[in-house]
Amino acid sequence: MEDFVDRHGLADVIQFPDESGELWRDFGVRVQPSWVIVPGDGSEPQLIFGSLGEDQFANYVAS
Repeated sequence: MEDFVDRHGLADVIQFPDESGELWRDFGVRVQPSWVIVPGDGSEPQLIFGSLGEDQFANYVAS
């Protein structure tokens, strides 16, 4: 996981190791890559399947 984070420049993105698969199930993650954007305001998390480019990621985080 650390190699993946380093290789893709994701050090500033919070990573959650999910060895049991419980978080994946709770958020509905079925495939990789997937992103779960959890808003700080308590609103509904957003699940995105597939890769995100830097601009796409910035747009999700900004909204």
